[in-house]
Formats: sequence, C-alpha cells, structure tokens
Amino acid sequence: MLLGLALVFILAAVVITTPIIQTELAHYATTKINKHFNIRTSIGQVAVQLDGKVLLKKIHVLDEHNNDLAYIDRLYTNITDFKQLTGGKLIFGSTEIQDVDFFIHKYKGDTLTNLDKFIAVFDDGKPGSGKFLMKIDHLELTNGKFKITDDNTGNSPVDFTEMNGALNNLIVRGPNINADISRLALKDKRGIYVKDLVTSFAMTKKSMDLNPFAIETEESFIKGAIAMRYNEGDLKYFTEKVNLAIDFDKSKIATNDLKFFYKEFGSNNMLYLTSKATGTLNDFKLKNMQLSDKFGSEIIGNFTLKNLFVKTNPFRIDAHLNRLNISRENAVALLPNVLGSALPVQLENLGQLNLKGTVAYENFYVDADIEATSNLGFAKADVELWNVNQKQNASYKGDIALENFDIGKVIEKENIGIATLTATVDGKSFDPEHFNTVLKSHVQEFTFNNYSYKDIEIDGNLKLPAYTGTLVSNDPNALLNFNGTLDFSNDKTTVDFKADIERLNMNALQIVKDSLGVFKGHFELNGTGKNVDVFEGSILAENASYTNSVETYNFDHLFIKSEFQENNIRQIDVTSNDIVNGYVRGNFKYNQLKEIVENSLGSLYKNYSPNDIATNQFIEYDLKFHNKIVDLLVPKLEIADDTSVSGKITADTGEFILLVNTPFVKYGQNKFSNVQVDVNSLRENQNAFIAIDTIDLKFYKAYDFVLNNAKKNDTLYADTTFKGGSEANDSYSLNFYHTIDEENKSVVGIDKSEIQFKESVWYLNEFNNDKNRIIFNKEINNFTIEDIQLSHNEQMVLLNGSMNGDVYKDLNLDFENVELDKITPDLNNLTFAGLINGNISFVQENNIFKPKSKLNVKDLEINDVLLGLFTFEVEGDESLQNFNVKSNIINDFTENFYMNGLISVSKGQSKLNLDAGFNKFNLKAIAPFLSSIMSDVRGDASGRATIQGTHKDPDIEGKLYLTNAGMRPVFTGVDYLFDENTPLDVTESQFILRNVNITDSKYKTKGLLNGTISHNKLKNWNIDARLESTNLLALDIDYKEGTPYYGTAFIDGHATVKGPVESLVVSIEAKSQKGTKIKIPLDDAGGVGDNNFVHFLSPEEKANRLKGIETVINNNRFGGVQLNFEFYVTPDAEIEILLDRASGHGMKGSGAGFITMEINTLGRFNMWGDFQVYEGEYNFKYGGIIDKKLDVVKYGTIRWDGEPLNAILDLQAVYKTQANPGLIIESSEINRKVDTEVNIVLQGNLSNPEIDFLINFPNVSSSIKSEIEYKLADKDTRETQAMALLATGGFITATTGGNAVYGSLFERASSLFDDLFSDAEGKFRVGLNYSQSERNPYLQEVDEARVGVTLSTQISDRILVNSKLGVPIGGREDNVIVGDVEIQLLLNDDGSLRARVFNRENNINYIGEGINYKQGVGLTYEVDFNTFKELLKKILTSADKREKEKEKQKQQQNNNNSIPDDDYGVEFLKFQEKRREATSEKTENEPES
Repeated sequence: MLLGLALVFILAAVVITTPIIQTELAHYATTKINKHFNIRTSIGQVAVQLDGKVLLKKIHVLDEHNNDLAYIDRLYTNITDFKQLTGGKLIFGSTEIQDVDFFIHKYKGDTLTNLDKFIAVFDDGKPGSGKFLMKIDHLELTNGKFKITDDNTGNSPVDFTEMNGALNNLIVRGPNINADISRLALKDKRGIYVKDLVTSFAMTKKSMDLNPFAIETEESFIKGAIAMRYNEGDLKYFTEKVNLAIDFDKSKIATNDLKFFYKEFGSNNMLYLTSKATGTLNDFKLKNMQLSDKFGSEIIGNFTLKNLFVKTNPFRIDAHLNRLNISRENAVALLPNVLGSALPVQLENLGQLNLKGTVAYENFYVDADIEATSNLGFAKADVELWNVNQKQNASYKGDIALENFDIGKVIEKENIGIATLTATVDGKSFDPEHFNTVLKSHVQEFTFNNYSYKDIEIDGNLKLPAYTGTLVSNDPNALLNFNGTLDFSNDKTTVDFKADIERLNMNALQIVKDSLGVFKGHFELNGTGKNVDVFEGSILAENASYTNSVETYNFDHLFIKSEFQENNIRQIDVTSNDIVNGYVRGNFKYNQLKEIVENSLGSLYKNYSPNDIATNQFIEYDLKFHNKIVDLLVPKLEIADDTSVSGKITADTGEFILLVNTPFVKYGQNKFSNVQVDVNSLRENQNAFIAIDTIDLKFYKAYDFVLNNAKKNDTLYADTTFKGGSEANDSYSLNFYHTIDEENKSVVGIDKSEIQFKESVWYLNEFNNDKNRIIFNKEINNFTIEDIQLSHNEQMVLLNGSMNGDVYKDLNLDFENVELDKITPDLNNLTFAGLINGNISFVQENNIFKPKSKLNVKDLEINDVLLGLFTFEVEGDESLQNFNVKSNIINDFTENFYMNGLISVSKGQSKLNLDAGFNKFNLKAIAPFLSSIMSDVRGDASGRATIQGTHKDPDIEGKLYLTNAGMRPVFTGVDYLFDENTPLDVTESQFILRNVNITDSKYKTKGLLNGTISHNKLKNWNIDARLESTNLLALDIDYKEGTPYYGTAFIDGHATVKGPVESLVVSIEAKSQKGTKIKIPLDDAGGVGDNNFVHFLSPEEKANRLKGIETVINNNRFGGVQLNFEFYVTPDAEIEILLDRASGHGMKGSGAGFITMEINTLGRFNMWGDFQVYEGEYNFKYGGIIDKKLDVVKYGTIRWDGEPLNAILDLQAVYKTQANPGLIIESSEINRKVDTEVNIVLQGNLSNPEIDFLINFPNVSSSIKSEIEYKLADKDTRETQAMALLATGGFITATTGGNAVYGSLFERASSLFDDLFSDAEGKFRVGLNYSQSERNPYLQEVDEARVGVTLSTQISDRILVNSKLGVPIGGREDNVIVGDVEIQLLLNDDGSLRARVFNRENNINYIGEGINYKQGVGLTYEVDFNTFKELLKKILTSADKREKEKEKQKQQQNNNNSIPDDDYGVEFLKFQEKRREATSEKTENEPES
C-alpha cells in the first residue's frame, strides 16, 4: 500500500516536471488570474519543484497597449502560494524575483500613466479594501530595473538599474500599498549609485508616506521622513496638488553626488542639511533650514519656492535669512564654474560674509532688505530691482548704507579706504552707455589718499558718463560746494560747473607734502571738446589763495579762454596779474609738441631725420610769468616777477624763436641772475645768445656768463665765457660745436678752450685736434668719447671710451701729475693738496664687468697738514658685485693710515667690509671742522676701526688712542691737555670720550670729561659733553671788545656742552674756588647786540654785491653760542662789575650768592640771582676829579632779574677821612679834625641808581653829633659836603671852595703811593696822605697842614697793627709828631674775642692846650644774634659744647663740601631765607599754566 502511494507520488512529480505539464500549468494560472482580476498577464512557464517551490518564468504584466508594465524573468514562491494565485489570491510567503523590469509610461495624448490605469482596474469604487489583494511577507529583488517615461515631453525622469534589495510585509489592497524596504541598492541613469535605501512605505488614494527613510551612497547619507497628501485623483497633478511634508534630519550630501544631477557643483565638498519642507512643489516652503558645508559656509533661514515646475506662471522665491555665512572662496568652491567668473576676485577681500534679511525674486524682480557684515565692514540695503535679466532696461530704487566699509579693498584701489554713508538711488540700466540714476547721499566718512573726508552731501543725476548735480563737503579740511555738469561722453566732452572752495587743506588731504597747504577760491569751467586738442571753452578762478608753510599766495583773478579762429587756428588767452599774462596761438597737437621742437632745431642739420608729425603745425607765444605761481607749484623754484617768455616755432620750415628775459631764476640753493636768452634758428650770424650776470651754485659761483651760438657749414658753434669762484678770480673761455654726421648721429666737440681756475690756466683740447668730442645716436644710448683732454703745463686729465646700450662699456679716466689743490673747489673748513697720478677704468662686455681704479696722491695735505703718500686701489669682479679696496698713507716710511677690505653691491645696495688703521695720525687735519668752538686742536691718533653696513649708512666701530693731544675751547680760553693714550671710541657718526682726564696747561688743575662729538658725513657737527671737577680752571680770557665777561674762574662742579656747533648751549653748574676773578664790563654789554652786527660796505664790497659776489663777514667771536652759567659764588671768588672799564669805575669784592648768566653770542646777555657782599671796594671816579676807593659795607646785596644793567642795588660804601666839622656848625666848641665817615648809599636800578650820602662822626659827643646832623639834614647840603669830603677830604664853605682841587690832587697822589707800597693780598699796606690846614675864621687856633704816613699790617694770624703818623707843616708845631696806633690780639679762632691796646689823638682840644692823646686797653667780644634769647643761649653755652659743635660743623663741611657759616654770617643766611620765602610766595601766587 505504502509502496504504491510512493510510486504514485513519484510518478506525479515526474509528470509535473515535464515541460508540457509546466506549460499547461502556466496557461492555467494565466487564465485564472486574468479572468479573476480582469487584467492582461502572461506566464511563460510554471515549474513545480520536488521541494514544493514554484518557479514562474517570463511573467508579463501588460498595459492597455499590450506593452509591458512589468516583466519578471523569474519568480520563486512555494506551492501553497501558487494555489492561492490560481484561486485569485495574490498572497505570498517568501518570494524572490529576478531580472525585473518595471515601466511607468504616459502615452501620447494621455493624462494618466499606464500604472494609473492598471491600478484603476482593481478599484471597484466602493469604500473598503477593494477586490484586489496582494500580500508578500518577504520579497527578494535581484537585478531590477525601474523607468518612467513620457511621450508628451520626451523626458525620462527616472531610470534605475541594478536594483537589488528586500521588502517585508508588502500588502497591496486595491489602491492601498504598504511595504517595509529593509534594503535597496540601485544605480541612477546619471551614474550615482545608491548603496542602501531603507524606508517604511505606505500609499493610499490620498496619501503616500516614507517614514522614516534613509538613503546612503558612497559619500552621502540622507535621512528623515516624507509625507504626501492629496485628493483622490490628484496624484497626476503632483507638482500642483500634492502637499509634501519632508523632514531632513542631520543629513549629509556630498557634492560629488550632486554633480550627477548638476555638473557645476564643486568636488570633494560635503553639505550638512537639517530642514522641514512643506507644501506642493510649486509652492514649497523650507522652514528652519540649516545648510552648511565642511568649509564653514552656512545658510540658516526660511525659504518659499513658488511655480518651480510651472512654466506658465513666473517662478518666485522668498528667502528670510537668519544667517548666510559664506566667503567668495567657499562659494566658488561650491559652484566653481558658475560663481568663479560671476563673483569678482576682489570679493575675496570681504573674507567671511555674514548676511541676514529678506530677499524676494519673481520674474526678474528682486526685493531685498538685507544686512551684511564682513572683514571690510558693514553694509545694509533696502532696494527693489526690476528686469534684472536685462542689462540695458534694468531699473532699481532703494536705500543703501555702509558703515566703516573698506571700498578700496573691494575694488583694489589703494588710495580708497573706509566709507560710512547712506544713499538713495532711483535709476535704470546697468549698461554704462544707458546708466541713468538719481543719487542722493550723505557721506559721513570716506577715506581717500589716507584722509578721511567727513560730512559730504551729494544730490544729482548720474547718467554715465555724465553727472549733473551738487556736491557739498562740510569736512573741516575740505569745505567746498560744487554745482554743475561733468559729461565725459566719447563723442563730445562737456563741462559746465561752478565750485566755491572755502577751505581745502591739501596737506591734510595728502595732495601736497607741504607742512601746510590751504587752498580756497571760486572756480568756473565751461567748455566742450572730445580731447584737449579740440577743447573750446573758458576757465575762471577768482579770489583764490593758497597758504603753505612759508606764506599765503593770493590770486585775485585768472581767466583762460581757448577758441578756434579762422583756418582752425587755436587761440589761448591767459589773463592774470598774479600768475601769467599772454597768449599761445597756433595749429598744433599737444602730444606732438616735443617732436615739433625737435624738428625745428634738427632742421639746422642736413643729415637730421625728422619725426613723423602732422603738417602745417606752428606755435606762437608771448607770456609774462609771476613768481607767485612758480613758488606755489615748484617750491624750490623761484623766478622774478614779469619774467617774459616769447617766441615762435614752425615745424615745417624749422623756424625756432625763443626770447627769455628774467632778473633771476633760483632753484634751491642755485641762483641765476639777470638771464637773457635769444634764440633764432633762421638767423645767420647768431643763432643763439645767452647772457647771465651771476650763476650761484651750491658749490661754485660764476659771473658774466655769455654764450654765443652760430651756424656755419652745417655745424653749430658755441663760445662761452664767464668768471668763477667766490671772488671771481677764475675765468673760463669755452668753445663747443655740434653737428649731425652722415650716420644721423650727433657730434658734440670741444675746440681749444681756456680755464683759469685757482690762479692756474687749464686747457681743453689744448692743441685743437679733431678729437675731444662725443658722438651719440638719436636714441641717446650709444656713445663714443674721443680723448677729451684737460691740461695744464705737464698736468693732464684724459677721458675716453665708448658705450653701447646696456651691453658694452669701455671708459677710461687718466690723471697725470695733477695738483690736487688746483682741481678741487674751495670748501669750508677743508683744503686739499698733493700730486695725483693714476687711472680709473670701467669695462663691460655683456654681463662681464671689469672695473679697476689705481690712484696715488704724492705729498697729500689736508687742511695744510702734510700726511704723506696716499695710495688708493679698487678692483671689481666680473659680476660687478664685489670690489677689493686697498689704500694707505705713508709718511717717512711709516704707514700712518690704511683702509683695506671688500665692498659688495647687490640689488642696488652696497655692503661694506673694511678695516682701517691709524698710526700717529695728525689731528690737526680735522681742526678746521671744529674751528667755531675749538682752537689749537693738536695731537696724534693711533688705533683701528672696522667699517661695515652700506655706503649710505655705514656701521663704523673703532678705538683710537690720543697722544700729545690738546685743545682750547674758544668760549673759555683755557688750554686743556689730554692724558697720554687717552682712548677715543669712533663710530660712523660719533667720537666718544669716556672718563677722560684733562689738565689745564697753565695751573695744572684737572677734570673728568665724558661725551660725544657727532656728525653727519663730516657735516652738521654736534657736541654732547660733560666735564666734572672739584677744582678746574674753567675760564681764562683776556678782555676784548664785545666780550661779555673775562677773567679767571676755578670751579667745583660740572659743565655741559650740547647742540650743533653753530648754536651750542654751554651750561655750567658750579661753585667758585679760590683764585676766581670774574670781570663783567657792563659798559660793553650792549655791544654784542647793538654794534657787532653793523658792518659798513666798502665801495669794492658794494660793487661785488651787485654782481652777486658776497664778502664773508664774521660778526661774532664764538658763533651762535648760548652760555648758561649757574654759579654758587663763595667768598673765595672776586666779582668785579666795571661800570666804566676805561676809567676803572666799578665795584669788586667777595661774598656769597647764586648767580645765573645767560649769554647768547648773537646778542643776548641776561643775569639772575643774588650776591651779598662780605668785603669789597668801590672805586668811585667822577668827572676826572674824584678818584676814591671806598670800602663796601658788609652784607650789601645786588640782585639781578634779567637785564644786567637793571640789577637792584642795596649797597653802602664808606669813605673814611678826618675833617673838622666846625666849619659847618660855625662853632668854636670843636676845633680839631675828627674821624669822619662818608657813606654812599646805592639803591634802585644799577643803570640809574638812587644815590644818597650819609656823613657820620663815630667819635664825637652826642650833643655835637646832633648839631651836625641838624646842619646836614638838607639833602642838597649833605650831598655838597659829601662830595667835598670825597674831593678834598674836608668840609667846604663859600670861602674854602677853591681849595678843593688841591685836595683832589693830593688824594690822587696818595692813591698812587698806596698802590706802590701795598702787597697783592693786603697784609701789608703803606700809605701817604696830606691834610690841609683849616680856614675857619671862628677858630683862634688853626690846625696846620699835615703830611702823614699810614701803616696797616698783619704780623701773624693773631696780631694786627694799624697806625697813622703825621708831621704838621707850615706852623708852630713842625717838630711835633702826632699820630694814632692800635694793636689787636685775636684770642680765639674766629676772632670774635680780641684784646686791644691803643694810643690816639684827642678829637677835641681846648683853647690853650696842645695836642693831647688818649690811651687805653680792653677786651671786646662780638656775638651775632637775631633775638635776645639767642644772645643768652650763645653766652651761656659751655666752651666744651661749642667745641663739639665746631667739630660737627667741620665734619659737615667736609662731607657736604659746603662753606662754613662763619664765612657767610647770619645776615647772609637771613637774606637768603627771605629770598626763598619771597620766591616761594611768588610761585604760589602765579596762576597754573
């Protein structure tokens, strides 16, 4: 039984697998499916396998046109699924399909695709699931294809191949489809390959969802969800009626993938996308879109896209940008071919652009309201644009704002910078030929040429290339108002404007480099013309001015008119009394003016080849220039007013006429005086005449210059004569010629010419040969120099060689026995002498160079100092980059100087590497450079130095050692010696002295010197030095007229010397030392400023000056030296103020004080400070009658506050004599001469002091003194008697006045005797005096005249003796010797305690008595005090304590280097304290600055 069943089963299986049975099964299945579903399908074969699986082959699903909707080559399922399939149920378990083609096609004229129609078959139109049901639990797809085509459009938007994947839970229930795609790979027709697609798909009649979905390619990964909603039947209107809701979640899209869809995307970029999109494809909204790339570009915002797929309606996009962050570089990287050319390269300067705002676009209309921030600044625009696709017809309107925006970097214009502005525009066209806009702008700031213009208003119409409107600038440096039209059209340029410039600071605006350049005025320009050659119109300038650092130039009126007259003759008239007057007339082209002149002059030569220019051109001109405009345009150039220039040029005939007349022309430091030029190319005997009275060059002067030029036989000959030199001692007679040879080359030759230079006669072409000429071509790049010879006796300079462009040169310059002093010009502080021999050669052959120089100067002298034989050799390499230098100076077989090394040249820069050495080099050679401040510079220098850097900026380091060196500053007169081997550091611009010991050669005092002497290439010398010493001779000058001070000064302190040598500032802060004697001649104080600069010209000097020959006048002794003296005067110093140096009238003395002197040798002399006199002498001289020496009272003061003659005096001088006051009181109570003191009180101004006289009698009784004072109470009487006492030594009455002259003569003789027998220090004095007899009628006994001898001596430091002895003469007591003697013994160190012994004559003798005497002995003690308390304290202080205080004071004196109090006294200290308090109060009361 079982075996039978098995056999039946096997038989059935064999039968089923036979082809005929499988074909029948396929036919059966097809019939059942078609009948059940009312569709057209076909199954080629059904194979039932033994394992229960069913294979369906060649399955066709046909559309209504019997074309495949789908084709499945193989479909694998199981037997149960096949049974349900034949039963009308498409329910499958695990199914596999291979080689599947799926075609969606829209036929011509249809609105539905074949798929739409196929699905419609399964739809019964009733609610529910419908008749059709297909379910597949799992579907494997291998090698599938999917394609969508449309016959109506010819497009094939979808064409997938190589589809492989798997679906789960595929359910098709009528029109509803659900499936889970677990994996799907495919390849698009564009070439992109999708590695995997995963989604959950659901579709109904009104919806389609892919939620979620993920697509992955080799580089991209897109994920999110898609939901589509539509009404039934609207799927065919996908772009218009299907509402999409798409959510892109953190997706990345490679531009390499996008290139498959749009090839203009750049490579190797990655886009990152997050966004929500809603709406139909023709009204598509992107919300919160965040799109960025790997380079940092970013777009964040909301976008609306309308009519994207509808051609009948215009496309529109609305963008609300929260942020657009992108650079040009990144944008071009994204779309290189599209944006690379569309975005200018200059936009790269924007850097990272951050933009936000709204932009709308529709049908070539743009409405934008955006803000943008970039590296170049901030910009804002609110504009509307129409027809943006039409360059010519586009229009726009809106507002634009820029804030600190660098426009110059955008357009790559360095002279344009940052702008801040607002502008309103309303115009049309982006085509320059049709551009027309109304522009209104307020420019807050705009940088041009490194200047920021501010506050500019623009209002006008810009119609390229024309602008009509206004421009008002309120910038403080550019105040102007422009109103008019500028039209630069190609066919005809038109200008018509007025401009009022209130202020144009062209220096601040970087237009000129003058330190000040302010321009203003009114301007009008009106004219037409395509270019300058055809321009007709006028220029008007009125009330214009220009102010520079020198002065203000006013131009009242300038009018220029250009017009064309008959026969197209141009007439240009210029009218201005400030600039130029005249006209220019002719037929000419501006760009051919140079060629016109060349042809006119070249026509003189038959071999000349003229320039190719237009015919019939000529110029006539007659102009008078004023210097004002020349000085303005070329500040270094100056011409005389009414300089006239006239003439005519005719190109075709070769006529060239030029007439120039000007009193002078000056350029920089070069001046040409009385210049006359007369040129006429057609004149036979004289083609040119030039005369110049004076040529004053920076380094040389020439006079009476005359040049004559004439044409002979096709050659122009010129002879020139003039004189030269500072004193016109040189003379020149030069002869030249010029012609053009047969090769059309210019030949400039020299006939025999004579030069008398520095008293020597030199010749050019002495033997008048055919050489001595230069031949060059028209391009002036090929030269031949034929033996140009300069000779004098056996001396010769020879130049020859040739040059051919930049590839060949062979030049030689030879010197033969040339005396150096005869060829070098006169230079300030520098002279040369010696005999030069040698050669300088330069050879170039292509890129190979051979430069070489070998010179020697025998017996070289610099500044009259013989240095020896100087040898100088230079040889360069073939590249002209390295030069070996060898040089030295040898004198008496000793090398005093050498300099060897290498000079390298690269790219126009030199590099020095030199070594220099000195061996006993004579310093006198540099003395003239320092002559204005130093004299007697001497000594030798030895050492080495290295020289590096460049020739313009050398770097020199070296050290020299000075021997036998010394110098004498001209403003101190002290001769200083340097220590032997004093080191001197040398650099390229300085000589540096460090801790150098100096000694004055007279008194051997010493000081320490530090400082530098700097220069700029041996010019512009500058000193910065400091000298310190505890005792140094700082002044040793004898009197010379105009000297503000003289004498001898020793100082303890320091002195500095700073500044350029032409205006040095010498400052001394020091304390005077013993031996200082300074004399100030106040009667000469005004001489420096008043007289020293007055110089009367001699007739010869006046004649030379008219020719420009200046005579050097040295007006001051020291140059422009400023002397600042800060003196702390001690009692060791003697200050003498000479009121009348010739007579000796003045004051001298010692004391203490502070004195500041400022003396400018160009005329200034001021003094400040205080001086308190301790002891002194007043030489009072009056009218040649009075000659008295008065003792100055201690503690008198002199105060200076500026002008020396305005010093404030508070002085008293005492003259002591003996006189009988009985003459003036007319009393017999006193009948003898008594001690009498005449006090001269000087107060007030030194130049006009208030003088009062006081007469005192120290030894008379109070009653007599009171009566005398009563008699002398009247000032006039007191002055009369005081003058009598000074003149005669006694009082006068009406009857005794005649004796005054004798008394004066005796006093004069006594003064001479005193000077003869007195020592210099005053320790021993012997005097002779004579006292006249009295002529008092009231005296019964008259004093006889006396001859007396006075003696004053200091026996030791402790004993002083004063005595006076007299012998009466002409009376009864001739044999009597009368006199006074006083001896003082100093009992302590300071002399305050003294013992006295005296014998003196009685001052009152009674009638009948003889000469009586009084003797005495006693002690005196002097104490200085301010208060009674201070007096008690000083008296009660123990001697021991006082001794300790003295020791302490001595120690303080040694430590502080100060002067002891005993030297100054209490009065001086009180005086100084009051001065300080007064100064402090003055300072406090002064207002703050």
